[in-house]
Amino acid sequence: MRNIYLLGFLLSAQLLVAQQVPEVLQQTKWFTDTVAQGLYIGQHQWDDLFDSKQSITVLSWDGTTSDFALQLVYADSNRLTSAMASDAGAIAAINGSFFDIKNGGGVKYLKVDGQVINYSQIGQYKFLDAGAFAVDQSGQATFLDAPTDLDWTVFDTVASYPNIMVSGPWILKDQQPVDIEPVTFNTNRHPRSFVCTTLEQEVLFVTVDGRNQHAAGMRIQELQVLAKALGCDDALNLDGGGSTTMWIRGMGVVNHPSDNGTFDHAGERPCANIIALIPVKEE
Repeated sequence: MRNIYLLGFLLSAQLLVAQQVPEVLQQTKWFTDTVAQGLYIGQHQWDDLFDSKQSITVLSWDGTTSDFALQLVYADSNRLTSAMASDAGAIAAINGSFFDIKNGGGVKYLKVDGQVINYSQIGQYKFLDAGAFAVDQSGQATFLDAPTDLDWTVFDTVASYPNIMVSGPWILKDQQPVDIEPVTFNTNRHPRSFVCTTLEQEVLFVTVDGRNQHAAGMRIQELQVLAKALGCDDALNLDGGGSTTMWIRGMGVVNHPSDNGTFDHAGERPCANIIALIPVKEE
């Protein structure tokens, strides 16, 4: 159990102007529960953050605890994040990248244990292929920039990155906000999921609830403020909307997925892949 400077708790505050939000997020302590050694969860709801109601969940892994390993998990037919995580023996997981809701399967480049599972279908928004979350040969989390032509096949035989999940847009690079295209995908508020690493080698899974009277969701620009306040160095957006889900063993779904239109934990949307933390068994 520990206190980490993550997010602000606003009960009696008056309406915040945009300039105040980063300071509140950075300076206010909040309570976190220990999931396991080196693995912590923080959750809170605000009545007035970014001039709206917000509900955010953050899972923090210290990135060095040898008891866990990062793993990309996928399904041929879309499955619930909770089901994929449980079947994989995970202790925690977050939903992954974009997928075909109707027919199932991922639509962005995915490479797992050296095997290419999906190739990217380049659509209207090229920024959805702008970056990738990767796990290198040593098991360390890292991020990759897209090739200039968005042809991720150049990584097919790159042994140093056996696990790659393409997604986007970028939220932060080297602690700096990335220019965001002014399209509704970015500028409208939605439930959001993202993954980031910190300078201290922590890996953070973050969900922002939305599409509910209790949680407005966030614009990408607001995610940038949140990610910076959390101490993220590099941060990449994952699939959001109804897909936004965080699951923890023994707790179940801990955020409020939106697909059932109710502010509870039962509104999961089946998806194609997840990022999971798997306990490493001692030999």
